[in-house]
Amino acid sequence: LIVGDECFQFVKDLRIVGLNALEKVEIGKQCFCKASGGVFEMRNCENLKSVRIGSNSCVLWNEFVLRNCGVESVEIEDDSFTNCSETVFEDLNDLKSLKIGKEVFRGNEEEYNACVMKSK
Repeated sequence: LIVGDECFQFVKDLRIVGLNALEKVEIGKQCFCKASGGVFEMRNCENLKSVRIGSNSCVLWNEFVLRNCGVESVEIEDDSFTNCSETVFEDLNDLKSLKIGKEVFRGNEEEYNACVMKSK
């Protein structure tokens, strides 16, 4: 799945669940950036190997969940998910590389912010 730069700017949620043939997700810069309160969720994608999210994407979204995937590398570029108050990396047993840019998952000082990283 490849999403070019500046696409889906007003979309509020992206949920990818159970797509076992999916191997790669690349989201360009400034995507999903004008809707607030959104959720990015990827789970149960056993053949997923890489996730890359370009800068200034999903800026106003509240949740990032990556769970039970075969992902080996994750890269989230600068200023993405800056308003995110719930971040979950769970059951990613093949994860070898996690690169998070500046201001990513910064959260909101007015809310409770949580970051969960765990594996079975």
